[in-house]
Amino acid sequence: MPHLWLIYYGLGVFALAIYFLLPEQQKSALYTGVGVSAALAVVIGVIIHRPAAPLGWLMLAAGQISYATGDVLYFVKGEGTAVDVCYLGMYVFLIFGLVVFVRRRIPRGDAATLIDPALLAIAAGVVWWVYVIAPLAADRETTALVIAYPIFDLLLLTVALRLILGTGARTPAFRLLTAGLVLMLAADVVYAVRSANGTYTDGSWNDIGWILSYVSLGAAALHPSMRWLDSRAPAVSRPIGPSRLTILVGGALLPVLLLIVPGRAGVDHLPFVVAAAVLLVVLMTARLVASTASERERALVDPLTGLHSAGVFRANLGLEGDRALRTNGQLGLVVVDLDNFRLVVEMYGQPAGDRVLCEVAARIHAYCQPGDVLARTGAHRFCVLLPDADAYRTSQFAELIRGAVAEPKIALESDVSVRVTASLGLAALPYDAPAATRLLQVTEHAVEAARAGGGNRSHNWRGPLYYETAAVRYPPAA
Repeated sequence: MPHLWLIYYGLGVFALAIYFLLPEQQKSALYTGVGVSAALAVVIGVIIHRPAAPLGWLMLAAGQISYATGDVLYFVKGEGTAVDVCYLGMYVFLIFGLVVFVRRRIPRGDAATLIDPALLAIAAGVVWWVYVIAPLAADRETTALVIAYPIFDLLLLTVALRLILGTGARTPAFRLLTAGLVLMLAADVVYAVRSANGTYTDGSWNDIGWILSYVSLGAAALHPSMRWLDSRAPAVSRPIGPSRLTILVGGALLPVLLLIVPGRAGVDHLPFVVAAAVLLVVLMTARLVASTASERERALVDPLTGLHSAGVFRANLGLEGDRALRTNGQLGLVVVDLDNFRLVVEMYGQPAGDRVLCEVAARIHAYCQPGDVLARTGAHRFCVLLPDADAYRTSQFAELIRGAVAEPKIALESDVSVRVTASLGLAALPYDAPAATRLLQVTEHAVEAARAGGGNRSHNWRGPLYYETAAVRYPPAA
């Protein structure tokens, strides 16, 4: 049932709609029931979708069970050590489960996946210490278990930021899971503030955030894309956008704001706030240096496939084209555009699409000779420059590539494989174009003609190719 997650989410929203219409005892039962249902949804999702490593999901389910057990004890016996242990146990299970996702999902070696969450976690930790943890610690009547709640919230935030800001596909399951984490942490913050000023009561509107967080977790596990949530991301570097940069700068400046905002709460913790501010400046500087180095590398190399970038391809096209015309030489160009690539991503997730791109790049590279220039020039497009290649060798190369892309199937998982085809356009200088810029235009028009013809075929400006190698025949698609 591909829409089971949507049914579950709808039932959760309905439960929330009637929640505030019920008497207190029935509200408590419904609240606990939603938490238990989220754990059951996670287990059912694991059984139905069979993720490669279910441990992370099962830890999330264990966290929900631990929290629901605490709720039952609280409603039956009231506050106590056993209740706190169950509630804190939820944090332990959630953190462990998210760590499993992070370790499986995010490749090592990218400074951004470490610096960004560390910077924001430290900034949040300063605020949390000044306004929540320090006042609790100063109160002699506060127990260690009570102080543990904001500390575990901060630890959970740190791991959640590592997951959210790291690389990897933003599948529907990922978005639902992160939405649940954000809702839970936001509800915890509101609870801490209201508890501090004595305005919190059981069954209040604060429960909206917690209930929706449970429902989002269950829906994430029931969504078919949960199977690929922890799939390893091949690419480790992404450009830093203006939104992320603004958030990071704001986080780095947060300790300074605590010293100047009305009340100047940070002044009472001056050594701690200053040390945090210095550390944040160091992290922000390191992030900008790493971003600059990443952008320089990205200008030369595609981070996913390791092939030349589009800029390198354009530069070589001009150089090789000028050389061919100057020496009365030849230059072949083949453009490879994958058919229905977006369908693969929609069905199996972005990690599967990344695997397809890497495998296709490897298959094309296997046919390239020293001196050929292979580049990724688009989301699912590759270009190959063939110096000193005439029209015959260019057409031969194109058909070999077409066959190599189509067969054999590309394995996405141990039990899932897909057949990928490509539309190819080709041209050779000086036979098909008088200059390098015109050569690219001719091949791009040929690619469009190949796609319009149904895909899985090679075209030059005259029309489709009918080429037969000595070993394998690749007839045009029917």
